[in-house]
Amino acid sequence: FQSIDVEKLLEKTVQLEDAYHKHEDKIQGIESVRRQVNVIEENKQQSDSRLKDEIEETKRGNQNSMEVIRKEICEKVEKLQIKLETCAGLNNKQIKSLQTEVTQALQTSEKNVRQSLQTSEETSEEKVRAAEAHVENLRELNRNLISQVKEKSAAELKNTEEKLRVNYQES
Repeated sequence: FQSIDVEKLLEKTVQLEDAYHKHEDKIQGIESVRRQVNVIEENKQQSDSRLKDEIEETKRGNQNSMEVIRKEICEKVEKLQIKLETCAGLNNKQIKSLQTEVTQALQTSEKNVRQSLQTSEETSEEKVRAAEAHVENLRELNRNLISQVKEKSAAELKNTEEKLRVNYQES
């Protein structure tokens, strides 16, 4: 009678140890997923930082380009003004024509600068939106992975508890 009880106790002890080890394995799996999530989050932060740096660098480049264009415009205006001054003896019709030319050149240059800036800003905004969408996709994937691991762990734990309960009732 006692040897049967001892055997059952040993068997249950082995089952409990197995369940304990399985549970430890699951905990290690969850910790592994948690570490992966942290790595992904760190990568996301680094990616965001690089993107911000690229945007700032693009802005600086645009500002430098604008300054070069402004200088060119000023030089052109000065040249046109000099032309106007040297042609002071020309009649009013010729003077008005030169003034119109200067105005159109300024307007065209200004329009080109604005278009260049707008295109650059739109490109930067598109990069930011793409990065944000990528980050959100990564976060959703992480949530799904964690949810799956939790569901699987809960199901296996419930299954183990049920087996133990059945074994206990049998004994």
